[in-house]
Amino acid sequence: MNGYRGSAFLGFLQDREARGGLDVEDLLAAILPLFRQVHAAHQSGRVAPLGDLGAVTVDALGRLGLVEDRLREPRRNDALLRDWDERCAGPIRVAGESRVVVDLDGGGASAEDLQVAEDVGDESDPVFLVGYRIWEERKGHQDALTDVFALGQLAASLACGLDFHEPDSLRRFVRSRPNLTGLRPRLHPVVASVLFQMTELDRGLRPKDLGVLIRRLETYRNAEADLQGGAAGPGGNAVPETGTGRRRRLLGSLRNRLFEISRRNRLIHFRPTLQNLNLTEASVPLVLDHRNIVAERLFYWHPEIARRIVEGSPLALGRHLRFEDAPYLPGVLEKIIADARRDQAEYGFAPLRLILCFLRWHNLKEAPEERIHSPLLLLPVELTRKRGVRDSYRLDPTTSEAEVNPALRHHLRELYGLSLPETVDLRETSLEDFHAALAAQIQASEPAVTLRLQDRPQIQLVHERARMRLDQFRRRAAARPVPTSSRRRIDYSYDREGYRPKGLALFHEQVLPRSLPLRMAVGGAPEPRIQRIQPESGEADPTAVRETERKTYRLLEGDGVGPYHWDFDLCSLTLGNFNYRKMTLVRDYARLIADDPDCEAFDAVFPETPRVSETAEVPSPGLAGQHRVVPSDAAQALAVERARSGGSFIIQGPPGTGKSQTITNLIADFVGRGKRVLFVCEKRAAIDVVFHRLKRQGLDALCCLIHDSQADKKAFVANLKESYEHHLDGRRADPAALARKRELESGMERHVGLLRRATEDMVEEDPEAGLPLRDLVRRLVTLGGGEVPEAVREAVPDYRHWMAHGAIVERLRE
Repeated sequence: MNGYRGSAFLGFLQDREARGGLDVEDLLAAILPLFRQVHAAHQSGRVAPLGDLGAVTVDALGRLGLVEDRLREPRRNDALLRDWDERCAGPIRVAGESRVVVDLDGGGASAEDLQVAEDVGDESDPVFLVGYRIWEERKGHQDALTDVFALGQLAASLACGLDFHEPDSLRRFVRSRPNLTGLRPRLHPVVASVLFQMTELDRGLRPKDLGVLIRRLETYRNAEADLQGGAAGPGGNAVPETGTGRRRRLLGSLRNRLFEISRRNRLIHFRPTLQNLNLTEASVPLVLDHRNIVAERLFYWHPEIARRIVEGSPLALGRHLRFEDAPYLPGVLEKIIADARRDQAEYGFAPLRLILCFLRWHNLKEAPEERIHSPLLLLPVELTRKRGVRDSYRLDPTTSEAEVNPALRHHLRELYGLSLPETVDLRETSLEDFHAALAAQIQASEPAVTLRLQDRPQIQLVHERARMRLDQFRRRAAARPVPTSSRRRIDYSYDREGYRPKGLALFHEQVLPRSLPLRMAVGGAPEPRIQRIQPESGEADPTAVRETERKTYRLLEGDGVGPYHWDFDLCSLTLGNFNYRKMTLVRDYARLIADDPDCEAFDAVFPETPRVSETAEVPSPGLAGQHRVVPSDAAQALAVERARSGGSFIIQGPPGTGKSQTITNLIADFVGRGKRVLFVCEKRAAIDVVFHRLKRQGLDALCCLIHDSQADKKAFVANLKESYEHHLDGRRADPAALARKRELESGMERHVGLLRRATEDMVEEDPEAGLPLRDLVRRLVTLGGGEVPEAVREAVPDYRHWMAHGAIVERLRE
């Protein structure tokens, strides 16, 4: 083993990889003795020289160890730690750094990860060093956290079968570090999660206690049993929505029909569009150096923004959003305002929400490789615009209670058994506490999953470098036309080859939102500024290659980190309209399923046996018992009379067939008989039509119109007060009731009685005729009438005899 580069560790790595790699049990058997030895050294106040592989030993059983006499005292570099603290205290966290080189002659582009380096410089940032060396140790600092990083490198090298002396192998590990199970599928997710945490370049994100890591690796398979302590739901104790019995199964099925767990549901699979606006992204300025960004001007969940939202203070968006850098912002905000007003007018429901937190997670049971971005907490807000020389926009939180995404809440309960509350009061529960409670539930279900709190925007620094031969630059500069106008030229063409219409070019240039910064991201189309490519000094060789470089950055949203690394993201505050009106019914279904009360109405609607068709005639209430206030036909009147029986039925028909008229008469009939009526509808327009029909008949004083339970509180109380005072004003006699009684007795009853008797006579069957009078009149009209002599009339038998024996007479005549 010692013959490979003079290192027992590298020889052991090469030997095990030649045999097919280490299994998890073999890996833990190899590294845990070294972990325990280093942990004991930390307890005695010493550190291990793990950057020198010569100090790492391997025994005959393949267990790693450390030469005891190589242990030493910790070293401290205060200047390095201060610089690190300043770096981590900024408003933005740098999560990566890369260089993109564009060859302007050949047209190709290549990307290089700058987190991997051969050695450290005087001003270099934290990097992974080739050859198992540690950046901090090379800078003159070593403590227990440094040893945690070094142990993580050694364990990851064995787990993945990679020799970090080879730069390509180290780069491969750095790229795959968030998802080591994708690099080595046999690796257990809990072990992969531990190695990911140990190899963090940011010291603040590394685990502090090596003993905890050892216990977690020792019990990686039974960690679930250790964590089953009955983790409470975040922010409350949700009632489990399970039960037995036919009624509960039916209620559960009806509740589940309210949810749509497909990709079309943007409450589960959120996608940024022009219907919503990421306020955090729109607030990040396009500065040359990210260290110049001021935290208070960014729109993410930092203490100042959190305080104003919890207190309900209005937020002036002009203070945070970069309207000068993103010309699409006013158009998107206007669209959001217009959609909110339309839904408010049509449904009586305010759909505007501010997404305070995103859950970036994976469905480990069905599609573990797909990263799902779902809004988790939605806060009702109002967005208003104030016109001026420059329009200003204001965001007003309407409450301190944030709603937990009902679709996501149901989906996570059905998928993972996670119990989330319906709402979170931000005055009582901080988002950090909510994250801790949710993380505890997830860990109790799957210890391998890590729910990371993203409380600062993450960026990736991008070094853009353009290369070009000097003679090519001069030819292009000479061929470039001199601009005659300061107005920016729109690149469009209507040629058959390369068709680019001007309208589409304007849309992409002025309207379509772009991810920050407005420069190329890794893999994007390069936009090098070749004008800055200049010779170093004097006359240069025309064939020489010149370069120019600039530094930009792009925002990250946690993509490409593997299925077991979930994010609780507070750095993507997004404004948009979310219509989930039907989700309010889920709360009622949950109570019914939990309580399972006896309900005759429910059993009548969903009987165990087939229902008998209702064929019995509905008795007429009489003229005095009718309370129709708008004209109606016989079918509409029958529906009103059938409603008195207490049975359930459905009235259906296309628009314009009188459904609202029937509902108006139904309400008037119940109110006239001293009943109370609750009329609910999905659309506000239908409620307004019925209310205005009642108002035209003077019945609006008996009605209370409520579109929004929160916004209409004042009008409801005022209407209730007016009705109560009208009841107590001392007037006993009702003029309308007296006038109705006089009208019924004086005219309507007499006229309707005549019509009723005429109808009865027309349908009555005469004994001698054998037919109703109506049929006789119809037959007389058909024959044309005529005078019949008295003698003939006496000789002719009764018509009933003719009806009985007329067929015989006809045959005789023939």
